[in-house]
Amino acid sequence: EASGAYTIIHTTDKEKILTSRNIKDYEELLPETMFYRVHNSHIVNMTSIKKYYKGRGGYIEMMDGASVEVATRRKEGFMKYFGI
Repeated sequence: EASGAYTIIHTTDKEKILTSRNIKDYEELLPETMFYRVHNSHIVNMTSIKKYYKGRGGYIEMMDGASVEVATRRKEGFMKYFGI
C-alpha cells in the first residue's frame, strides 16, 4: 500500500511494515507472475485474493479480509491475468 514516498507492506499474519521505498520500486522488484498493481496505491499478491466483486473497476477481498479497490484503468489487465 502506497503512503506518499513510503510503502506499507501487509503480511499474511496481519503485521504492517513501513518502508522508505516508494511503491514503484516494489512494482519493479516483484515478479509479475505473482503480483499485480491493481490501483495507484496498491500492489497485491495474486495468490492471496479470496474474491473479486464486479463494478466499474470493482474491488477484491483478500484472504485476510482486507478490501482493495481495482482502478478502472487497471481492470482489463487484472482480468487478463485470470484469463477472463
